[in-house]
Amino acid sequence: MLEERIASLEGGRAALACATGMAAQMTALLAILKAGDHIVAASTLYGGSVGQLGIGFSRLGILWDIDQALRQAVA
Repeated sequence: MLEERIASLEGGRAALACATGMAAQMTALLAILKAGDHIVAASTLYGGSVGQLGIGFSRLGILWDIDQALRQAVA
């Protein structure tokens, strides 16, 4: 029911509600990524996101790195 109301409010065909932001992030990224893909992430990632990318996505064959140029610009 919640998803139907959100979709209606946003003018969409469907919606998905997740219990946490980490679950929403994982769902969104897994919808577009596959084994062999490579993510370049910002150096200011939330620690939980680093763990999710480093452990969860690595197990699925999805590679990731932190953008070194961005890391140096932020430092």
